[in-house]
Amino acid sequence: MPKLSARGARLADHSPFSEYMLASRDNADSRWSPERPDGFIDLSVAENRLVWDLLEPQLSAARSLPPAVTGYDDIRGNVDFRTAVAGLAGRTFLEREVDPDCVYTLAGAGAVLEAVFYALCDPGEGVLVATPGYAGFWMDLEQRDEVEIVPVPTRWEDRLRISLDALDRAYQSADRPIRALLLASPDNPTGRVLAAGEISDLVTWCRSKGIHAVFDEVYALSVHDGTPFVSVASITELGDDVHVIWALSKDFAVSGFRCGVVITENDRLGRAVSAQGIWSGVSGRTQRLFTEMLSDTAWTDHYLTEMRLRLAQAHRWAVEGLTRAAIDHIPGQAGFFLMTDFRPHLDEQTFAGERALWLAMVEAGVNMTPGAACRSQEPGLFRLCFAAAPPEAVTRGLERIAAALD
Repeated sequence: MPKLSARGARLADHSPFSEYMLASRDNADSRWSPERPDGFIDLSVAENRLVWDLLEPQLSAARSLPPAVTGYDDIRGNVDFRTAVAGLAGRTFLEREVDPDCVYTLAGAGAVLEAVFYALCDPGEGVLVATPGYAGFWMDLEQRDEVEIVPVPTRWEDRLRISLDALDRAYQSADRPIRALLLASPDNPTGRVLAAGEISDLVTWCRSKGIHAVFDEVYALSVHDGTPFVSVASITELGDDVHVIWALSKDFAVSGFRCGVVITENDRLGRAVSAQGIWSGVSGRTQRLFTEMLSDTAWTDHYLTEMRLRLAQAHRWAVEGLTRAAIDHIPGQAGFFLMTDFRPHLDEQTFAGERALWLAMVEAGVNMTPGAACRSQEPGLFRLCFAAAPPEAVTRGLERIAAALD
């Protein structure tokens, strides 16, 4: 049999998916439900499953389709769709007028990240990422772009806050050229919202090094504790070196529709991203659906208000459950997750000890994201996704974990 390429063999033989992702997949058919109270409770998936009743009327409404949606269109995204995205982003979280010509769309934030860093970096060059960080960054950047993520470690004692000193150390000790800083704000996995001063300092630091600053703001509209979200676009000109990633997947709870966005004023980067759209463009039907949805400002305003209220309630339930179980945690301000500290419950303070605890959780019927998947430097930290299941399921899952710990 003819062989695969070296890259194909690597993908075939070494799955890019972490164990916790495979556990989520393998138990999908036995998930908890009110009718299945003993079902598997998956607290590892960063999805908002609390708002279907709000979405269903919009997604199911009868719509007339113009013939244009069946044919080829602008590869960077239909102009009406880009205008709708620019309008929503400008009035809700960017706090500035957005030129639709600075908006480029692909099939999901992961596809956008891969395309952006394919254009920014050559194979083997480095991108700084705070750790623990979003586990998907490693797949998005390293699998096909062959870019190396250079960790910027943060510590639990500092509540996992990134610092300029840590950035300096990572930059200076890197064994390869650094081309960019990739930062999630709101942060994944902590759910923390960066303040304007922090963002300004980070942009200034990047510009002092002559590198790009890429801000992943996919949870910008999912702030649920009243903290104002600050977009990098609201405090500085983007210019050629600052870029914003956003998607409908999280804020509008439609990850299955695959629709991501990069907003950039760098024309050459935009053209490089567009050139890759032929492999991962958003379907015309999907663009039509979201053009109408995002243009309905009365509906979007109501949806966002109610969505945040539900996230806040689910977050409270999770915090109450963690408090009852005496598990230390960092409360989130945005997104669908928060970070927990299980270090006192490890048999040994190693990642082997963390994996053993994770396996015990899975055996008890609960899945969480281990810190190793987020490249944490400290074993025993776990991400808990509190919006991936109804609050009663989250509470039940934490009860199972507490029983397993006992």
